[in-house]
Formats: sequence, C-alpha cells, structure tokens
Amino acid sequence: MNRYDLDSHRKLDNMADYSGLSDHELLGLMTEGNQLAFECLFDRYTSAVFKFCYSILLDHQGAEDATQDVFVKVWHKGNLWQPGDATFKTWVLTLARHHCFDVLRKLKSENKKHQGFFQNLFSFGSSHQEMNSVEKSLDQVQYSDQIKDIIFTLPERQREAVTLVYYMDIQNVEAAGIMNIKPAAFDSLLARARRELKKKVANAKELQARGLNYETK
Repeated sequence: MNRYDLDSHRKLDNMADYSGLSDHELLGLMTEGNQLAFECLFDRYTSAVFKFCYSILLDHQGAEDATQDVFVKVWHKGNLWQPGDATFKTWVLTLARHHCFDVLRKLKSENKKHQGFFQNLFSFGSSHQEMNSVEKSLDQVQYSDQIKDIIFTLPERQREAVTLVYYMDIQNVEAAGIMNIKPAAFDSLLARARRELKKKVANAKELQARGLNYETK
C-alpha cells in the first residue's frame, strides 16, 4: 500500500481518506513517515489504550502521559508489528502494559505507594453473560467502596486477566498473548478469578443482609 487509494488512484489528503484503511495499511503508510496515517491509528485506538493504562495506574494524568508515550513508541516501532503475529490492538495493548509496569516500577523505586489495580473495572460494563451476573450481584452490595475492595482483593494477575477480557473486551487467546502465558494457563487463571469474585460477592451480600460491614482480608 502506498500513498494512493488503489481503487480511485487519487491522493489521500485528509483523515476521511484514511478511515477505511486497515491497520496494516495505515502502519505501512506510517512507517514511510505519513503523519495522517499515524493520526488515524491514534484516533482509532487512543481510547482503548487510555482506559487500559488508567486501569493499571489509577491516575488520570498518569494514564494520559502513558498513552502519549505508548503512541510515541508506535511511531518509532510500528515496523515491528506483523499482522500474522497478533492484531494491532493486541500489540499496542501489550506495549501499554509493559510501559505501565515500567512506570509502576519507577514509582516503587521512588517509594510512592501504588494504590492497586482496576478500580473502575465494572464502570464500563461487560459484554459477557457470566460476568454480567457477577456485576448485577455487585450492584446489590450497598457501598461502592465495598465493590472496589472486593476487586482489590483479587491477586494481581487475576485482576489483570479479568480486566483484559471483561473490561477491554479482548479475546482469551489474545489476552494470553498480552500476558505472555499459554491460552490454557490464561483460561485457568480467568476461571479462578471468576470463582473468587463470585465467592467474595456472595460473602459481601450475606454480611449486608445481616447488617454487617464487609471487610476484606
């Protein structure tokens, strides 16, 4: 793919001309220095990258900065993505994950306390029927802080798996690639996370029914 529309042979001069191009075509143009192709990719995926960064960093400004940094890497390393390896969305979210963990490591080295992961996991909804049942149960818990506490008590990798699948709507196989584990291992990890969430939600509801406060351990 070059700078010309193959169907009409007219020059691509504005963003509207690029909107119908595939990620692969846009990356090809971008690696040739095409700024509009890069801007189209940015517009296409910036929301997903920002939400994923925010779910890890729990800081709006930090997530904005991370998103900008990730797309700087896309501009410089876009030629490393190959469409046969993974989707572009999976690739860019993998970049985002690595970058955010680098940020957290730097914060830790500076003795800045990280408050946890995935505070707003359910605020964006879920397209998965099984997780919807958990979400409905969570909605019945009286205090939103309790919901956050329940999510925070999941082990880190379980929280990450749940977020990728139910928050980012990533398929299990692609999510496994992002986490650099085998699909079977990811499925097992996600299943454990769902079981743990259901158990904790049931416990919170029972305590609420008895007029007691839910306390995480």
